[in-house]
Amino acid sequence: SALMALIQIVNYYEYDNFHQDSDRIVRVITDENRKEGELIKWASSPVLLAKYAKENLAGIENSATVVRDAKWVLSNGIKTKNIHAIYTDASFFQLFNFPLEKGAYPVEPNTMVLTHETAEWFFRDANPIGNFLEHPKYGGFKIVGVLKPFNQQKTQFRTDVIVPFADYLAINAKTTDWSSLNAHTFLKLAKGRTAIDLDKQLSKTSAEINQLIGTTANKTLHFKAQNLANISPAKEILENDPYIQDLRSIYINLGFQLILILLASLNYINLTLARSMNRGREVGVRKAVGATKFQLILQFLTESVLVSYIALGIGLFLLWFIKNQIHVSWLTWDIDHLGYLILLFFVFNLILGLVAGASPSLILSSYQPIKVLKGTVSPASFGKIGF
Repeated sequence: SALMALIQIVNYYEYDNFHQDSDRIVRVITDENRKEGELIKWASSPVLLAKYAKENLAGIENSATVVRDAKWVLSNGIKTKNIHAIYTDASFFQLFNFPLEKGAYPVEPNTMVLTHETAEWFFRDANPIGNFLEHPKYGGFKIVGVLKPFNQQKTQFRTDVIVPFADYLAINAKTTDWSSLNAHTFLKLAKGRTAIDLDKQLSKTSAEINQLIGTTANKTLHFKAQNLANISPAKEILENDPYIQDLRSIYINLGFQLILILLASLNYINLTLARSMNRGREVGVRKAVGATKFQLILQFLTESVLVSYIALGIGLFLLWFIKNQIHVSWLTWDIDHLGYLILLFFVFNLILGLVAGASPSLILSSYQPIKVLKGTVSPASFGKIGF
């Protein structure tokens, strides 16, 4: 359980690390200050902000707007599927690395690109390019491309289809409403520019946008730049931040695993001390022939670390079994830094073995050989708290 949790945590730190120039990509997040004094932190921003930023701010190389819709339904006349859709513009594919398997990226209205899995679900091995999928409300969409397979568990851009942003503008009447925070704005900074530089400009932009909103909205907006690497795991909980795990949830999850490990460690300590009479004779003999306390402590710590690594071997076997036999959608197994993960496992187990073996080694190594050999030593315990 603990090893599985460590895999998921490493995965959270590898979100969206496969994009070129990712160190120059930022997301614009929003602090919404309401008149009654309430502060709401949003991961999203106004729909028009990306275009405004590219046209009016210095040092912006490119921009993209992303609007998510998880309530789509598409049909090819034979199959019908609930769909997660993303509306975005052509520049999205310039900022982020989602290469095509076949076809082209969607540009014209009422076109779309499918993920590899969605294309396979609707059309199996047939070529979907040129076919149409029907939406019950928005009509038919022509398939112009299919994306290469990518790991949906390692990105915030989890989707089944990607549709041109023009379609979103056509079906939504409030696209000029600066107070609606239903889009995600991504900016690519020019070389030499930083998020701090952008923040200074966004402060001025915030004031300008607040004038456009006016006093009728009963709120003011303040925009800030967030580096792509800082999105996951999230240091603070933001509204409208899909598929992102916050640090507090990670700590709680890991805390439960550490409680399980702590119980196992206490059980190991308990069993070791329960055998203290047999081990006490061994300690007495070894001390009588010249063994030092440090040597005895080192022996008992080595034993506990060895037991810990045996347990690691069993745990890795169980992980392999779960990965191959039990399929759970929210678990991910693909880790980019596999060497780092293995090192993390081994260091984790080394610390575990040392912690579990520390108390028994100190107690058992402190036995006096004369008392042990005379049989006057009672079973070890924690003071008045016995077995």
